[in-house]
Amino acid sequence: MMETSINEKNRPFEGNRLAYLRKKRKLKVDAIIKRLGCGRSTYTNYELGYRSPKAQRLNLLADIFETSTDFILGHTDDETPNKDKITDARGYVEAIRNAPKLTFQGEPIPEDKIDQLADIIEIFLKQSVNK
Repeated sequence: MMETSINEKNRPFEGNRLAYLRKKRKLKVDAIIKRLGCGRSTYTNYELGYRSPKAQRLNLLADIFETSTDFILGHTDDETPNKDKITDARGYVEAIRNAPKLTFQGEPIPEDKIDQLADIIEIFLKQSVNK
């Protein structure tokens, strides 16, 4: 499915923030589109506000520009990234352990299996780092 097309009069996505961030961070369009996995015209249409990126690309743009999706979308003027964002993999393990209810393909995962899953992920991460 393609990103939403947007007309001139009703632009829910203000791409000018992307252009601002690109220039401020001194990034080249080619480097951005390589990380996004899209064409130049797609990204240019984001900057011009003619197209709105899907959530996955929006999150990737926030990572590329080291800001929040809220800033890109114009919901805030604060450029700093979300402070509650998990950046260390250990945080993901803890999030799994502390999740009130975890499901897989719509089916609830029993609590003892959640602990096993977290243990397996933690072992994997430790082995990956200690290579």
